[in-house]
Amino acid sequence: MLVVRPSVINAQTYGGSASVAGFAVARPELAPLAEPMRIDVERFMLAGHGGVVRVVQAGGGLVVSGQVDEHGVHLRSEKEQVPCKEKVKVKQGNSEQESEVKRDCVRTRTHWEAVVAVRTQIATGQGQLLYLRPVEHRHSGVTSWHDGTSAPVPDAKLRDELNALRLDVARTIAWLVVPHKERVTATLYDCPKPATNTCKDGVRLLAASNYDGALNAYAHALVQLKATPKMKKSTLAEVHWNRAIVARYGRQFDLAVTELQAALALENAASYRRELDEVRAAAVDHVRLIDQGLGGSAP
Repeated sequence: MLVVRPSVINAQTYGGSASVAGFAVARPELAPLAEPMRIDVERFMLAGHGGVVRVVQAGGGLVVSGQVDEHGVHLRSEKEQVPCKEKVKVKQGNSEQESEVKRDCVRTRTHWEAVVAVRTQIATGQGQLLYLRPVEHRHSGVTSWHDGTSAPVPDAKLRDELNALRLDVARTIAWLVVPHKERVTATLYDCPKPATNTCKDGVRLLAASNYDGALNAYAHALVQLKATPKMKKSTLAEVHWNRAIVARYGRQFDLAVTELQAALALENAASYRRELDEVRAAAVDHVRLIDQGLGGSAP
């Protein structure tokens, strides 16, 4: 089994560029968030593909900007009355006796909700607006019941929640420009004889971003293996998987779906079903971004 890293596969620029102009803030107290948001978005845009921004946009590339509208935590206390028992000491003459007294007690718990909301704008280098929408992430929780006037939420926990949400928002904004969330590695299967060298050619061509060449190599491998007596169906399915991976990297989503369906017809593997779902979802995102002028196809 071979592993091909996308940082090698994605070595070819897609003919465009993108930059982050910066983020304004809705209120003065949010000012410290503007620069970290810009840095996070830029980092996720570039790191997603080994430093290659996958954008095709004529006339100067894309400019990402926006405004931080909200970054904070909302707290709400909930109270309830419950019966409780309390031990009291009662003095009788020269002695003390302990007795149990029933009374109503109040306990509280705190509901919290962390919110990060950023209005996002994507425009061409000439200022033509392509995309404008809010990106908002929320996360909520509740403390355990607490005897007393309040149930505190640790400040450190809330800070961690807000930082995590800010990073999630930055990733979402970056994926508007670099929409395809690549796997960390792509698994490609080796081929037995007589197609061993043919499949190695497929890996080599894929690493060079020659998607059509890699597809042709695996198609030839299928011909060789089908002509081999007693060839396992699972082996043929693995070659169809290889072709599906190449097609997905090359943004040929229809072909990737066809190859995965062929693999499933030969072997009903869970990994093939998961990949099929992911490819279909990626195809929908790709069409949506093409319609907005943001998506690119492999050269």
